[in-house]
Amino acid sequence: MLLGCASHVGYVGAASAKEPTPGYPEAVIQWGVQRGETCDHIAEVLYGSSRHVGLIQRYNRVACGPGTALAEGLTLVLPAEVTSIPDAKIRSMHPDVRARAAGGAWAPAAPGMPLVANSSVNTLDEGRADIEFVDRTRVLLAPNTLVVIHGTARRTRVSKTPPAAVELADGEVKAALAALRGQSVDVAAGGGGRVSASSRDTVVQRRGERTTVAVFDGKAGVSSGGVSVVVPKDHGTRFSDRAPPARPRPLPPPPEWATADVAPIALAPAGLGVLSASWKPAPGAAGYRVEVARDPELNDLVVREEVKPDVVSFRAEKMPAGAYFLRVRVIDREEYLGVGAVRRFHLVAARVSGGVAPAAREITANPYGIVELTPSPALELALDDGPFGPVPERIDLLQRAPRALRLRERGSAAAERRPDAVTSLPVRYTAVGASIQAARVATAGGHALEARVALDGVAGVDVARRVAPRIVAHLPGGVRSAALTGGERGGALTARIPLPPEATRPGEPLGTSSALARTAAAACSARATSSCRPRRGRRARWCRRRRPRPCWARTSRSCR
Repeated sequence: MLLGCASHVGYVGAASAKEPTPGYPEAVIQWGVQRGETCDHIAEVLYGSSRHVGLIQRYNRVACGPGTALAEGLTLVLPAEVTSIPDAKIRSMHPDVRARAAGGAWAPAAPGMPLVANSSVNTLDEGRADIEFVDRTRVLLAPNTLVVIHGTARRTRVSKTPPAAVELADGEVKAALAALRGQSVDVAAGGGGRVSASSRDTVVQRRGERTTVAVFDGKAGVSSGGVSVVVPKDHGTRFSDRAPPARPRPLPPPPEWATADVAPIALAPAGLGVLSASWKPAPGAAGYRVEVARDPELNDLVVREEVKPDVVSFRAEKMPAGAYFLRVRVIDREEYLGVGAVRRFHLVAARVSGGVAPAAREITANPYGIVELTPSPALELALDDGPFGPVPERIDLLQRAPRALRLRERGSAAAERRPDAVTSLPVRYTAVGASIQAARVATAGGHALEARVALDGVAGVDVARRVAPRIVAHLPGGVRSAALTGGERGGALTARIPLPPEATRPGEPLGTSSALARTAAAACSARATSSCRPRRGRRARWCRRRRPRPCWARTSRSCR
């Protein structure tokens, strides 16, 4: 019979002891349970002795007892050979977390620290920890929490009840992803109580002799004092010491967001932004819990605060760019934690380049500047009323000149009509102007028109490359132009245009010559957002075009 059992072992890929199976810390195989098989039989076939029966429970929450047959057709995930690995590890943590092995001394914990049976983890005032077991169950510890790790592979083989993952001595734990194939995660509470959560979000709190359970996903079985109850989603129960659990009751509903709330997408100048939100006061609230995390399950917490009932707003500054999830829960007078109201926020990193000064809700920009963004695959961007597309790394305002940047979450086209579906960030352009002075000067070859141009409003702009200003003069022999150069350290730009002989008659003032009465500088931005006001006539159309064009001005007067 044992040879028959061995024949239905199926290996996952080409796993071996030296090549862990993807998703596991070691090589594993799959075993399909046949009628009448027990943990002892499987251990004898795979590992040569029934004393290795504990390995059957490493990735499977099954009851292994002498002569107890497993369910026919059940698929087990088993180590490919006899190994000894830690039962859990600290996946991530925040400061103020301690750990110790059984009988050892407390020491500072660290991410990746292995945890074996009967190890303890203690989070202090500012501490949080995410513990991941070998079966990928995750348990999250709130501040001021003490738990004891119970390793599944090291429990006695005569156990009739699948062992609990942790024992909660004091504080709060959250049963997160409940592992493989939808199995449950068990938390043992003081006084013999037990919580078995088939859930991605069940919070167990123990304060003194009282244990409170709140279920926000799936369901949880709660046992104490010989009585068991099933707590459905958005319900809770509690028990004290060895007393039976109370009848499950609805949890407080989520608070309502304030109507004048902020947009879900904002810029983060220099990579740091602001998250803020407000909500309406909830009837019967004794306080609120505010949490900010980087993941939609709110396991990777960066902020957790409990505030008084008269506090109905939240603001976090200097937050690194990225996606965040903000959740607010009501705490009622019986200390039950309520269903959360969740909002998603995006902070898009925006950098200063060429005179652009981004703020959280708008951009004040030089028309020759460049907006530099950090692309996010979760967002789409549109210029003005144009189509949405991926967020670009840079937007050249000289070429595109948008009046607004519109941002939305990717895939939200169907919900675009919602007021909060699209965030519009206006672009406000600063004024750019030029003051021109012209004079006739003698040169070795005759005379020339010398122009001096002082630009205003181009701080931080590479004038030579981005503006490339030129001076234009209408002379008797035709229109001539020359590039304006210089301007180092804020000095004036200069250019010389040779004058034809007929333009240099003695005694004629420069300013009255019809040939020299007009000059132009391309430094004046000709778009509607600049301060350039051209003269009436055919050249007035130049200022309505997208690209910068010369604007005409009287000699020695400001082109504004």
